[in-house]
Amino acid sequence: MSLYRLCLDTGDLVLSPDNPKHGSGTFITNEKPSFSGSLVDIQSLGNDIIFGLKTHSSFNFTLIQATKTESYNGLTGCHLSLFRNQSDIYIQPTPYLIGEESIDFLSILGQTSIEFLTGYSSSDSSFDGDVTESFSSFSVTNLLVIFLVFVVLLCFLKLSHKLVRKKKRTKNRNLTFKVFSHFLMKDFLAENISKSCFQFTFILTLFSYVTFIFFNSVIKTDLVYVPKPYVPYSYQDIINNKTAWIWFSADLELLIKRSSLRTTDRSFYDSVEERNWKHFDKKYKENNKNMDPISVLIFDTLNLLSGIWIEFASATSNIFKLKIICSTKAHLKDNNFQTLVGNLYPQTKHLYPWASSDENTNYFLAVFAKRSAFTPDVKLKRRSQRIFEAGVQVMFEGKSESTNDRLIDVLPGLENRNQEIRECLSFSRKLKMKEVGFVPLKVVNFLRIWYFNTLLFSCSLIALIREIIKKNKK
Repeated sequence: MSLYRLCLDTGDLVLSPDNPKHGSGTFITNEKPSFSGSLVDIQSLGNDIIFGLKTHSSFNFTLIQATKTESYNGLTGCHLSLFRNQSDIYIQPTPYLIGEESIDFLSILGQTSIEFLTGYSSSDSSFDGDVTESFSSFSVTNLLVIFLVFVVLLCFLKLSHKLVRKKKRTKNRNLTFKVFSHFLMKDFLAENISKSCFQFTFILTLFSYVTFIFFNSVIKTDLVYVPKPYVPYSYQDIINNKTAWIWFSADLELLIKRSSLRTTDRSFYDSVEERNWKHFDKKYKENNKNMDPISVLIFDTLNLLSGIWIEFASATSNIFKLKIICSTKAHLKDNNFQTLVGNLYPQTKHLYPWASSDENTNYFLAVFAKRSAFTPDVKLKRRSQRIFEAGVQVMFEGKSESTNDRLIDVLPGLENRNQEIRECLSFSRKLKMKEVGFVPLKVVNFLRIWYFNTLLFSCSLIALIREIIKKNKK
Protein backbone atom coordinates (compact mmCIF):
# COMPACT_ATOMS: atom_id res chain seq x y z
CA MET A 1 0.00 0.00 0.00
CA SER A 2 1.29 3.44 -0.93
CA LEU A 3 2.40 5.94 1.71
CA TYR A 4 1.41 9.59 1.19
CA ARG A 5 2.78 12.53 3.12
CA LEU A 6 -0.04 15.07 3.50
CA CYS A 7 0.61 18.65 4.56
CA LEU A 8 -1.89 21.06 6.14
CA ASP A 9 -1.93 24.39 7.98
CA THR A 10 -3.32 24.27 11.50
CA GLY A 11 -3.95 26.88 14.13
CA ASP A 12 -5.44 27.26 17.59
CA LEU A 13 -9.25 27.50 17.50
CA VAL A 14 -9.15 27.31 13.69
CA LEU A 15 -8.17 23.72 12.93
CA SER A 16 -6.45 20.99 14.91
CA PRO A 17 -6.41 17.15 14.60
CA ASP A 18 -8.47 15.26 17.17
CA ASN A 19 -5.76 12.61 17.40
CA PRO A 20 -2.65 14.26 18.89
CA LYS A 21 -0.46 11.82 16.93
CA HIS A 22 -1.68 13.36 13.67
CA GLY A 23 0.46 16.23 12.52
CA SER A 24 3.64 14.84 14.02
CA GLY A 25 4.86 13.57 10.66
CA THR A 26 5.71 10.16 12.11
CA PHE A 27 2.29 8.58 12.78
CA ILE A 28 1.25 6.37 9.82
CA THR A 29 -2.31 5.18 9.32
CA ASN A 30 -5.05 4.73 6.73
CA GLU A 31 -7.86 5.80 9.09
CA LYS A 32 -9.61 8.93 7.89
CA PRO A 33 -8.58 11.84 10.17
CA SER A 34 -11.00 14.05 12.07
CA PHE A 35 -10.49 17.62 13.18
CA SER A 36 -11.94 20.23 15.51
CA GLY A 37 -11.98 23.99 15.23
CA SER A 38 -13.90 26.82 13.62
CA LEU A 39 -13.20 25.48 10.10
CA VAL A 40 -13.81 21.80 10.80
CA ASP A 41 -16.79 21.51 8.42
CA ILE A 42 -14.73 22.99 5.58
CA GLN A 43 -11.79 20.66 6.24
CA SER A 44 -14.20 17.70 6.46
CA LEU A 45 -15.32 18.45 2.91
CA GLY A 46 -11.68 18.52 1.85
CA ASN A 47 -11.12 15.20 3.63
CA ASP A 48 -13.98 13.63 1.65
CA ILE A 49 -12.27 14.76 -1.55
CA ILE A 50 -8.84 13.40 -0.57
CA PHE A 51 -9.69 10.29 1.47
CA GLY A 52 -13.13 9.40 0.09
CA LEU A 53 -16.32 8.77 2.04
CA LYS A 54 -15.19 5.57 3.80
CA THR A 55 -13.67 5.47 7.26
CA HIS A 56 -10.40 4.15 5.85
CA SER A 57 -8.55 5.30 2.75
CA SER A 58 -7.02 3.13 0.05
CA PHE A 59 -3.55 4.40 0.98
CA ASN A 60 -1.46 4.93 4.10
CA PHE A 61 -0.62 8.49 5.02
CA THR A 62 1.07 10.67 7.58
CA LEU A 63 -0.01 14.22 8.40
CA ILE A 64 2.58 16.98 8.50
CA GLN A 65 1.78 20.36 10.02
CA ALA A 66 3.24 23.28 8.09
CA THR A 67 5.68 25.65 9.76
CA LYS A 68 5.73 29.20 8.43
CA THR A 69 8.83 30.35 10.28
CA GLU A 70 11.11 29.29 7.40
CA SER A 71 11.12 30.80 3.94
CA TYR A 72 13.00 30.05 0.73
CA ASN A 73 12.53 31.90 -2.53
CA GLY A 74 9.19 33.18 -1.21
CA LEU A 75 7.94 29.66 -0.41
CA THR A 76 6.65 29.04 3.11
CA GLY A 77 4.51 26.49 4.92
CA CYS A 78 3.22 23.58 2.86
CA HIS A 79 4.55 25.05 -0.38
CA LEU A 80 8.06 24.92 1.04
CA SER A 81 7.39 21.40 2.31
CA LEU A 82 6.38 20.29 -1.21
CA PHE A 83 9.42 22.03 -2.71
CA ARG A 84 11.80 20.26 -0.31
CA ASN A 85 10.16 16.85 -0.91
CA GLN A 86 9.03 16.69 2.72
CA SER A 87 5.38 16.15 1.73
CA ASP A 88 3.40 15.05 -1.33
CA ILE A 89 -0.04 16.76 -1.22
CA TYR A 90 -1.27 20.04 0.22
CA ILE A 91 -4.75 19.03 1.39
CA GLN A 92 -6.15 22.55 1.74
CA PRO A 93 -7.22 24.96 -1.05
CA THR A 94 -4.38 27.18 -2.22
CA PRO A 95 -3.61 29.42 -5.23
CA TYR A 96 -1.98 27.67 -8.15
CA LEU A 97 1.60 28.91 -8.54
CA ILE A 98 2.36 29.40 -12.20
CA GLY A 99 6.03 28.94 -13.05
CA GLU A 100 6.96 26.77 -10.04
CA GLU A 101 8.27 23.58 -11.65
CA SER A 102 8.46 21.61 -8.40
CA ILE A 103 4.76 22.15 -7.57
CA ASP A 104 1.78 21.01 -9.65
CA PHE A 105 -1.94 20.72 -8.95
CA LEU A 106 -3.78 17.57 -7.97
CA SER A 107 -7.20 19.01 -8.84
CA ILE A 108 -8.76 22.36 -9.69
CA LEU A 109 -11.37 23.60 -7.22
CA GLY A 110 -12.46 26.67 -9.15
CA GLN A 111 -11.72 30.28 -10.01
CA THR A 112 -11.60 32.99 -7.36
CA SER A 113 -10.30 36.52 -6.87
CA ILE A 114 -8.47 38.67 -4.33
CA GLU A 115 -10.53 40.48 -1.69
CA PHE A 116 -9.55 42.80 1.12
CA LEU A 117 -11.06 42.75 4.57
CA THR A 118 -11.08 45.59 7.11
CA GLY A 119 -13.56 47.30 9.44
CA TYR A 120 -15.53 50.50 9.86
CA SER A 121 -17.51 52.32 12.53
CA SER A 122 -21.18 53.02 11.99
CA SER A 123 -22.87 56.00 13.60
CA ASP A 124 -26.32 56.62 15.05
CA SER A 125 -25.93 60.37 14.66
CA SER A 126 -27.57 62.56 12.04
CA PHE A 127 -27.72 66.27 11.26
CA ASP A 128 -30.14 68.60 9.54
CA GLY A 129 -29.73 69.44 5.90
CA ASP A 130 -28.80 72.94 4.72
CA VAL A 131 -30.47 74.07 1.50
CA THR A 132 -27.96 76.89 1.07
CA GLU A 133 -25.26 74.27 0.39
CA SER A 134 -26.83 73.85 -3.04
CA PHE A 135 -25.48 77.25 -4.05
CA SER A 136 -21.96 76.08 -3.28
CA SER A 137 -22.27 73.74 -6.26
CA PHE A 138 -21.32 76.74 -8.41
CA SER A 139 -17.89 78.28 -7.98
CA VAL A 140 -17.35 82.04 -7.91
CA THR A 141 -16.16 81.88 -11.53
CA ASN A 142 -19.35 80.12 -12.61
CA LEU A 143 -21.52 82.68 -10.85
CA LEU A 144 -19.59 85.55 -12.46
CA VAL A 145 -20.01 84.00 -15.90
CA ILE A 146 -23.75 83.57 -15.35
CA PHE A 147 -24.07 87.18 -14.20
CA LEU A 148 -22.00 88.41 -17.16
CA VAL A 149 -24.20 86.51 -19.63
CA PHE A 150 -27.27 87.93 -17.93
CA VAL A 151 -25.94 91.53 -18.32
CA VAL A 152 -24.83 91.01 -21.93
CA LEU A 153 -28.19 89.53 -22.83
CA LEU A 154 -29.97 92.46 -21.19
CA CYS A 155 -27.81 95.03 -23.05
CA PHE A 156 -28.37 93.39 -26.43
CA LEU A 157 -32.07 93.11 -25.76
CA LYS A 158 -32.34 96.83 -24.90
CA LEU A 159 -30.32 97.76 -27.97
CA SER A 160 -32.52 95.60 -30.17
CA HIS A 161 -35.69 97.16 -28.74
CA LYS A 162 -34.38 100.63 -29.49
CA LEU A 163 -33.77 99.65 -33.08
CA VAL A 164 -37.18 98.03 -33.41
CA ARG A 165 -39.04 100.96 -31.82
CA LYS A 166 -37.57 103.34 -34.41
CA LYS A 167 -39.24 101.31 -37.14
CA LYS A 168 -42.57 100.58 -35.49
CA ARG A 169 -44.39 101.45 -32.36
CA THR A 170 -44.03 98.89 -29.58
CA LYS A 171 -44.83 98.82 -25.93
CA ASN A 172 -42.08 99.65 -23.47
CA ARG A 173 -41.66 96.54 -21.34
CA ASN A 174 -39.50 95.74 -18.32
CA LEU A 175 -36.65 93.97 -20.12
CA THR A 176 -34.77 93.10 -16.92
CA PHE A 177 -37.69 91.06 -15.65
CA LYS A 178 -38.10 89.53 -19.11
CA VAL A 179 -34.46 88.38 -19.16
CA PHE A 180 -34.78 86.99 -15.64
CA SER A 181 -37.93 85.09 -16.66
CA HIS A 182 -36.09 83.75 -19.66
CA PHE A 183 -33.34 82.33 -17.44
CA LEU A 184 -36.03 80.52 -15.46
CA MET A 185 -37.39 79.19 -18.79
CA LYS A 186 -40.70 81.03 -18.30
CA ASP A 187 -40.51 83.48 -21.20
CA PHE A 188 -39.37 83.65 -24.83
CA LEU A 189 -37.25 86.55 -26.07
CA ALA A 190 -37.94 86.33 -29.80
CA GLU A 191 -40.71 88.94 -29.52
CA ASN A 192 -39.97 92.46 -30.88
CA ILE A 193 -36.23 91.96 -31.37
CA SER A 194 -34.03 92.27 -34.41
CA LYS A 195 -32.82 89.32 -36.47
CA SER A 196 -29.19 89.56 -35.29
CA CYS A 197 -30.29 89.80 -31.69
CA PHE A 198 -32.53 86.77 -32.18
CA GLN A 199 -29.53 84.70 -33.31
CA PHE A 200 -27.47 85.83 -30.37
CA THR A 201 -30.36 85.25 -27.98
CA PHE A 202 -30.81 81.71 -29.28
CA ILE A 203 -27.21 80.88 -28.35
CA LEU A 204 -27.64 82.38 -24.90
CA THR A 205 -30.88 80.48 -24.51
CA LEU A 206 -28.94 77.23 -24.76
CA PHE A 207 -26.53 78.52 -22.11
CA SER A 208 -29.35 79.41 -19.73
CA TYR A 209 -31.00 76.04 -20.31
CA VAL A 210 -27.80 74.14 -19.46
CA THR A 211 -27.28 76.33 -16.40
CA PHE A 212 -30.80 75.72 -15.16
CA ILE A 213 -30.64 71.95 -15.72
CA PHE A 214 -27.26 71.70 -13.99
CA PHE A 215 -28.41 73.60 -10.95
CA ASN A 216 -31.62 71.60 -10.84
CA SER A 217 -29.62 68.36 -10.69
CA VAL A 218 -27.23 69.41 -7.91
CA ILE A 219 -29.69 71.12 -5.60
CA LYS A 220 -29.93 69.29 -2.28
CA THR A 221 -33.36 68.31 -1.05
CA ASP A 222 -32.43 65.97 1.83
CA LEU A 223 -33.96 67.07 5.10
CA VAL A 224 -31.66 64.88 7.23
CA TYR A 225 -28.10 63.72 6.52
CA VAL A 226 -26.53 60.57 7.97
CA PRO A 227 -22.70 60.59 8.09
CA LYS A 228 -21.30 57.92 5.78
CA PRO A 229 -18.51 55.74 7.22
CA TYR A 230 -15.23 55.59 5.32
CA VAL A 231 -14.52 52.23 3.70
CA PRO A 232 -12.15 51.33 0.85
CA TYR A 233 -13.64 50.24 -2.46
CA SER A 234 -10.45 49.97 -4.51
CA TYR A 235 -6.69 49.65 -4.26
CA GLN A 236 -6.33 53.40 -4.68
CA ASP A 237 -8.48 54.00 -1.59
CA ILE A 238 -6.14 51.77 0.42
CA ILE A 239 -3.07 53.56 -0.95
CA ASN A 240 -4.55 56.91 0.05
CA ASN A 241 -5.27 55.63 3.57
CA LYS A 242 -1.67 55.59 4.77
CA THR A 243 -2.50 54.76 8.41
CA ALA A 244 -3.55 51.12 7.97
CA TRP A 245 -1.14 48.17 7.92
CA ILE A 246 -1.47 45.67 5.07
CA TRP A 247 -1.63 41.94 5.81
CA PHE A 248 -1.40 39.30 3.07
CA SER A 249 -1.95 35.58 3.54
CA ALA A 250 1.30 33.74 2.82
CA ASP A 251 -0.05 31.84 -0.21
CA LEU A 252 -1.64 34.94 -1.71
CA GLU A 253 1.45 37.07 -1.18
CA LEU A 254 3.55 34.48 -2.98
CA LEU A 255 1.05 34.45 -5.87
CA ILE A 256 1.13 38.25 -6.20
CA LYS A 257 4.93 38.48 -5.99
CA ARG A 258 5.25 35.98 -8.83
CA SER A 259 2.73 37.71 -11.08
CA SER A 260 3.63 40.13 -13.86
CA LEU A 261 4.81 43.61 -12.90
CA ARG A 262 2.14 45.08 -15.17
CA THR A 263 -0.80 43.54 -13.29
CA THR A 264 -2.93 45.71 -11.02
CA ASP A 265 -2.37 43.42 -8.03
CA ARG A 266 1.42 43.51 -8.35
CA SER A 267 1.50 47.29 -8.82
CA PHE A 268 -0.59 47.70 -5.68
CA TYR A 269 1.60 45.26 -3.72
CA ASP A 270 4.76 47.19 -4.61
CA SER A 271 3.17 50.53 -3.69
CA VAL A 272 2.27 49.38 -0.14
CA GLU A 273 5.39 47.32 0.54
CA GLU A 274 6.50 49.65 3.34
CA ARG A 275 3.21 49.06 5.18
CA ASN A 276 3.36 45.26 4.87
CA TRP A 277 2.53 43.68 8.21
CA LYS A 278 5.35 41.12 7.83
CA HIS A 279 7.81 43.86 8.85
CA PHE A 280 6.06 44.11 12.21
CA ASP A 281 4.65 40.58 12.59
CA LYS A 282 7.67 39.10 14.36
CA LYS A 283 7.65 41.76 17.07
CA TYR A 284 3.86 41.47 17.39
CA LYS A 285 4.07 37.71 17.96
CA GLU A 286 6.85 38.15 20.54
CA ASN A 287 4.70 40.61 22.49
CA ASN A 288 1.73 38.23 22.43
CA LYS A 289 3.55 34.92 22.90
CA ASN A 290 2.30 34.56 26.47
CA MET A 291 -1.32 35.26 25.55
CA ASP A 292 -3.83 32.43 25.23
CA PRO A 293 -5.31 31.73 21.74
CA ILE A 294 -8.71 33.27 22.60
CA SER A 295 -7.15 36.59 23.63
CA VAL A 296 -5.04 36.65 20.47
CA LEU A 297 -8.15 36.00 18.38
CA ILE A 298 -10.02 38.82 20.15
CA PHE A 299 -7.26 41.40 19.74
CA ASP A 300 -6.65 40.43 16.12
CA THR A 301 -10.37 40.90 15.48
CA LEU A 302 -10.36 44.29 17.22
CA ASN A 303 -7.36 45.43 15.17
CA LEU A 304 -9.17 44.56 11.96
CA LEU A 305 -12.53 46.04 12.96
CA SER A 306 -10.81 49.24 14.06
CA GLY A 307 -9.11 49.57 10.67
CA ILE A 308 -5.60 49.19 12.11
CA TRP A 309 -4.85 46.63 9.42
CA ILE A 310 -6.38 45.41 6.17
CA GLU A 311 -6.28 41.69 5.36
CA PHE A 312 -5.95 40.30 1.84
CA ALA A 313 -7.11 36.79 1.01
CA SER A 314 -9.10 34.91 -1.60
CA ALA A 315 -12.82 35.62 -1.91
CA THR A 316 -13.59 32.07 -0.73
CA SER A 317 -11.39 32.39 2.37
CA ASN A 318 -12.97 35.73 3.28
CA ILE A 319 -16.38 34.06 3.56
CA PHE A 320 -15.01 32.02 6.47
CA LYS A 321 -12.99 34.89 7.92
CA LEU A 322 -16.06 37.13 8.06
CA LYS A 323 -17.95 34.53 10.09
CA ILE A 324 -15.07 34.09 12.54
CA ILE A 325 -14.83 37.88 12.98
CA CYS A 326 -18.58 38.30 13.49
CA SER A 327 -18.66 35.34 15.88
CA THR A 328 -15.83 36.82 17.94
CA LYS A 329 -17.50 40.24 18.05
CA ALA A 330 -20.88 38.78 19.07
CA HIS A 331 -19.40 36.65 21.87
CA LEU A 332 -17.64 39.60 23.50
CA LYS A 333 -20.84 39.82 25.56
CA ASP A 334 -20.18 36.38 27.05
CA ASN A 335 -18.57 35.99 30.46
CA ASN A 336 -15.97 33.60 29.02
CA PHE A 337 -14.51 36.42 26.95
CA GLN A 338 -14.99 39.19 29.51
CA THR A 339 -12.98 37.33 32.15
CA LEU A 340 -10.02 37.33 29.73
CA VAL A 341 -10.06 40.82 28.18
CA GLY A 342 -12.75 42.69 30.12
CA ASN A 343 -15.97 44.16 28.78
CA LEU A 344 -14.96 45.34 25.31
CA TYR A 345 -18.39 45.00 23.74
CA PRO A 346 -19.41 48.68 24.22
CA GLN A 347 -16.31 49.67 22.22
CA THR A 348 -17.11 47.25 19.41
CA LYS A 349 -20.89 47.66 19.28
CA HIS A 350 -20.73 50.02 16.29
CA LEU A 351 -17.81 48.27 14.57
CA TYR A 352 -18.48 46.06 11.54
CA PRO A 353 -16.24 44.17 9.10
CA TRP A 354 -15.98 45.31 5.50
CA ALA A 355 -15.17 43.05 2.53
CA SER A 356 -14.64 44.32 -0.99
CA SER A 357 -12.36 43.96 -4.01
CA ASP A 358 -10.83 46.14 -6.67
CA GLU A 359 -12.67 46.01 -9.98
CA ASN A 360 -9.38 45.44 -11.84
CA THR A 361 -8.12 42.57 -9.70
CA ASN A 362 -7.05 39.38 -11.46
CA TYR A 363 -8.68 35.98 -11.02
CA PHE A 364 -6.66 32.90 -10.13
CA LEU A 365 -7.18 29.15 -9.73
CA ALA A 366 -7.76 27.58 -6.33
CA VAL A 367 -6.32 24.04 -6.30
CA PHE A 368 -5.13 21.12 -4.22
CA ALA A 369 -1.36 21.27 -4.78
CA LYS A 370 1.11 18.38 -5.00
CA ARG A 371 4.73 17.71 -5.84
CA SER A 372 5.29 17.62 -9.58
CA ALA A 373 7.10 14.26 -9.34
CA PHE A 374 4.37 12.70 -7.18
CA THR A 375 1.95 10.22 -8.80
CA PRO A 376 -1.30 9.87 -6.83
CA ASP A 377 -3.38 6.78 -6.18
CA VAL A 378 -5.70 5.79 -9.04
CA LYS A 379 -8.86 6.25 -6.93
CA LEU A 380 -7.61 9.60 -5.62
CA LYS A 381 -6.81 10.68 -9.16
CA ARG A 382 -10.31 9.77 -10.36
CA ARG A 383 -11.96 11.63 -7.47
CA SER A 384 -9.83 14.69 -8.11
CA GLN A 385 -10.72 14.69 -11.80
CA ARG A 386 -14.44 14.84 -10.96
CA ILE A 387 -14.09 17.65 -8.41
CA PHE A 388 -14.27 20.55 -10.82
CA GLU A 389 -17.26 19.05 -12.64
CA ALA A 390 -19.12 18.66 -9.33
CA GLY A 391 -18.68 22.35 -8.54
CA VAL A 392 -16.67 21.83 -5.37
CA GLN A 393 -16.14 25.55 -4.83
CA VAL A 394 -19.92 26.02 -4.63
CA MET A 395 -19.94 23.18 -2.09
CA PHE A 396 -17.28 25.00 -0.02
CA GLU A 397 -19.32 28.20 -0.07
CA GLY A 398 -22.47 26.25 0.77
CA LYS A 399 -20.73 24.75 3.81
CA SER A 400 -19.83 28.25 4.92
CA GLU A 401 -23.41 29.49 4.53
CA SER A 402 -24.79 26.59 6.58
CA THR A 403 -22.96 27.59 9.78
CA ASN A 404 -22.93 31.15 11.11
CA ASP A 405 -21.42 30.77 14.59
CA ARG A 406 -17.87 29.50 14.16
CA LEU A 407 -16.97 29.48 17.87
CA ILE A 408 -19.93 27.96 19.72
CA ASP A 409 -18.78 24.38 18.93
CA VAL A 410 -15.14 25.18 19.68
CA LEU A 411 -15.40 26.95 23.04
CA PRO A 412 -17.77 25.40 25.61
CA GLY A 413 -20.15 27.61 27.55
CA LEU A 414 -20.79 30.21 24.86
CA GLU A 415 -24.31 31.52 24.37
CA ASN A 416 -26.16 31.36 21.06
CA ARG A 417 -25.49 34.64 19.20
CA ASN A 418 -26.78 33.75 15.73
CA GLN A 419 -28.97 36.85 15.48
CA GLU A 420 -26.06 39.22 16.22
CA ILE A 421 -23.81 37.29 13.84
CA ARG A 422 -26.36 37.48 11.01
CA GLU A 423 -26.69 41.23 11.52
CA CYS A 424 -22.91 41.63 11.49
CA LEU A 425 -22.61 39.60 8.28
CA SER A 426 -25.44 41.52 6.59
CA PHE A 427 -23.46 44.77 6.96
CA SER A 428 -20.11 43.33 5.84
CA ARG A 429 -20.70 44.21 2.18
CA LYS A 430 -23.14 47.10 2.57
CA LEU A 431 -22.71 50.00 4.98
CA LYS A 432 -24.52 50.10 8.29
CA MET A 433 -26.13 53.54 8.48
CA LYS A 434 -28.83 55.05 10.63
CA GLU A 435 -32.32 54.60 9.21
CA VAL A 436 -34.15 57.91 8.82
CA GLY A 437 -37.93 57.72 8.61
CA PHE A 438 -40.51 60.51 8.66
CA VAL A 439 -39.09 63.49 10.53
CA PRO A 440 -40.44 67.00 11.22
CA LEU A 441 -39.58 69.64 8.65
CA LYS A 442 -36.44 71.07 10.22
CA VAL A 443 -33.94 72.23 7.64
CA VAL A 444 -31.20 74.71 8.41
CA ASN A 445 -31.84 78.13 6.79
CA PHE A 446 -35.15 76.92 5.32
CA LEU A 447 -37.15 79.29 7.55
CA ARG A 448 -34.88 82.20 6.63
CA ILE A 449 -35.52 81.60 2.94
CA TRP A 450 -39.27 81.30 3.64
CA TYR A 451 -39.22 84.62 5.56
CA PHE A 452 -37.32 86.30 2.70
CA ASN A 453 -39.86 85.04 0.13
CA THR A 454 -42.70 86.26 2.35
CA LEU A 455 -41.07 89.70 2.49
CA LEU A 456 -40.75 89.87 -1.31
CA PHE A 457 -44.36 88.72 -1.70
CA SER A 458 -45.52 91.44 0.71
CA CYS A 459 -43.59 94.16 -1.15
CA SER A 460 -45.05 92.96 -4.47
CA LEU A 461 -48.53 92.99 -2.97
CA ILE A 462 -48.07 96.55 -1.66
CA ALA A 463 -46.83 97.71 -5.08
CA LEU A 464 -49.84 96.06 -6.76
CA ILE A 465 -52.28 97.75 -4.36
CA ARG A 466 -50.65 101.15 -4.97
CA GLU A 467 -50.94 100.67 -8.73
CA ILE A 468 -54.64 99.74 -8.38
CA ILE A 469 -55.28 102.81 -6.20
CA LYS A 470 -53.61 105.11 -8.75
CA LYS A 471 -55.72 103.71 -11.59
CA ASN A 472 -58.91 104.13 -9.58
CA LYS A 473 -58.08 107.81 -8.84
CA LYS A 474 -57.69 108.48 -12.56
